[in-house]
Parts: sequence; structure tokens; C-alpha cells
Amino acid sequence: MTGEHQEVENLPIPAANVITMTLQMDVNKLNITLLRIFRQGVAAALGLLPQQVHINRLIGKRNCVELFISPVSSKGVSDTIPSKEVLRSLNINVLRQGLTQFGITEITPESKKNVLQGKHESDKLWSKEGFYAVIIFLSIFVVIVTCLMVLYRVKEKIQFSQIKISFSTLVLSRALE
Repeated sequence: MTGEHQEVENLPIPAANVITMTLQMDVNKLNITLLRIFRQGVAAALGLLPQQVHINRLIGKRNCVELFISPVSSKGVSDTIPSKEVLRSLNINVLRQGLTQFGITEITPESKKNVLQGKHESDKLWSKEGFYAVIIFLSIFVVIVTCLMVLYRVKEKIQFSQIKISFSTLVLSRALE
């Protein structure tokens, strides 16, 4: 895509300033009009001008749009805004409402944390899978310890009965003498 209004820039942007949005829509089917709509929707969700939102690359393998944000008085790639700062000002509700046709499923900065999960998901100390894994581990541990205790008791009873039998045979043999 060349020309005066180039939509995909493909610039060497520092990774800390890049935001990746995964779409349900095939990124290879995005034309200039759809890319402009996408830029305007992202700009609205950030409260910025569409000229500040730059689509850097379309990643067809992962179905992602890589973008970065520049300040109003941008003088080049070195003036990009860090992705963490951008994501703090992102209004996810406006983004979802404005870009429903694209089906945004994931938004990740360089740190690779999906911001669509929300703060409740990211602030949890335990996930459901981790909790279930701990419960299963503890259950198996209790079963194994219980089995070992039962085997130890059975061993003690067998040893005690053998001692009792050998003692009684010893007593009988002395009594017969």
C-alpha cells in the first residue's frame, strides 16, 4: 500500500511501544477503508486523534494488527508513546462498541498481558486450574500417606503375631521337656 495516505507503516518501533490487537476478522482482508475505520475506533477508545494511531504491521499468521501511538507533535519513530501508558488510557468499552465488526479478542503490549481480561482476572493470586491442581495433589498425597500407614500397621500385626507364635512354641517346647 503506497501513496500519500499509507495505512500500514512497517517501521522499526521499539518493542516497548508496540501494541498488538488480535482480531477474529482475517487481517489479510483489511483494505484501506477498513484500516481507517480501525484507526478511528482505536483513536476514539484512547481519546486521541486518528493521526496519532499508526498501524505498523498486519501479522497474518497470528491474525494481529500491530500498532503504536505518537504524540500530537510527532517528529518520528523516537517520539512514540510506551504501550503501558497507552493501555492505561484505553477505554475498552468504547473500543468494543466502535470496532465490533473486527472482533478484537486480545490486546497485548510488550509485556504480553491481555488487557481484555480485566483487572479482576489479572489480580487473582490463584487461577482455577492452579487451585484444582493443588487440590488434586493434596488428595493424592493423603491417599498415599494413608496407604503407607495401613501397610505399616499390617506389617506390625504380622510381626507381632509371628513373635507371639514363636513365643508360644518356645513355651510349649520348654513345657514338654
